Amino acid sequence: NILLNAGTAGSIVSNAGADISSSSGDLSIVAANAITLSSGADIRTGDATTPATVGTLDLRALGGNVDLSSSSNLTAASGDIRVWGKVDVNLGQLISTTGNVAVYADTGSILDNDSTDGNDITASGLKLNAAIGVGVLGASVNAIETTVITLSARATSAGINVLEATDLIVGDVTVTVQDVAANANSTNLDGVAQSDVNTSAGNGAIVLRTTAGSITLSDGTSATNNVAGSAISAFG
Repeated sequence: NILLNAGTAGSIVSNAGADISSSSGDLSIVAANAITLSSGADIRTGDATTPATVGTLDLRALGGNVDLSSSSNLTAASGDIRVWGKVDVNLGQLISTTGNVAVYADTGSILDNDSTDGNDITASGLKLNAAIGVGVLGASVNAIETTVITLSARATSAGINVLEATDLIVGDVTVTVQDVAANANSTNLDGVAQSDVNTSAGNGAIVLRTTAGSITLSDGTSATNNVAGSAISAFG
């Protein structure tokens, strides 16, 4: 296991090419301020030679942004990945696992750090939750590109813009990562299901597209993050 914890006021900056990796363990990267991965800096647990590895990744920027360069990757073999930013989360080259991924922007937006159509997230299930927006709509349109099976997304005034590569199910997604403590032991973190694709304030629009595939809507079952009787709902 790996724990990096930047005190009560610090940030974590991984300079160009400075990776953080484990062959099979859980990783917790926690900063009181921001987390920045510079060009080519990756965080990973497991690899193609250990596909059954269930180590998880947990990034938490408790006071600022999570900023991943357009050439930075977050990778877990089959464990879940969770990225939590107090303000914005700026996605990098690729977040990938055969498990589930959750991205939270507590007071800001989930954004794509590049303007290409390259895939941003590959996973089984994807949970997106932002106080303002997921992707960008309008004149500067920039979708969050995904290759996932199941999606749930929440935002408000800036709306939701997601482009999926294949078939997509709107449904329940739960992400559970391991919180690595100072003694290197780990305990479950998160584990709360989220349902539906929903904007809850400010006339937030929803644009959900597939490049090559169908969209299947399921009314979610989450007790706390669900709009009853609706799979897609926009405010306004």
